[in-house]
Amino acid sequence: MNKYNESIEFIRNRIYHLETSFKGHADLSYLDNVILPPIRELVERATPKEYVIKEIGKGRHKGLIFLSCKCGYGSIVEGDKHCGNCGQALDWEATLSNDKTL
Repeated sequence: MNKYNESIEFIRNRIYHLETSFKGHADLSYLDNVILPPIRELVERATPKEYVIKEIGKGRHKGLIFLSCKCGYGSIVEGDKHCGNCGQALDWEATLSNDKTL
């Protein structure tokens, strides 16, 4: 669990304890269904992920490779910090250490 997820869980637990203290029970459905999903999506995009290496081409272009984000966007250039389509942070070090073809 990264520091962002730990912070989300800390906030959720604090709200739970506050609601329990004041109301005697806690209803976190609004928090879980409305407030936290966009925050979790931002955390997910900010967490670097490996890119995908795809092979394309036919005929004399067979074997061409391109770098793609997992969203399918195929215009990633080595060194890009984020996908130009979905904004996902890219982890070059993990992918390069796992694949020696580049």
